[in-house]
Amino acid sequence: MTIHKPSATLDADMRKVGATMQADWLKTAGSDGQAIVNAYKKH
Repeated sequence: MTIHKPSATLDADMRKVGATMQADWLKTAGSDGQAIVNAYKKH
């Protein structure tokens, strides 16, 4: 199997989708969800 680095455009687009999905999830997860995200980002 060969793994290729994604193009800058694909990388940016996937990060945008991920940010949208995270924001949508945080609307329902509330402060507990935000605490999870914050803990994850520390590492």
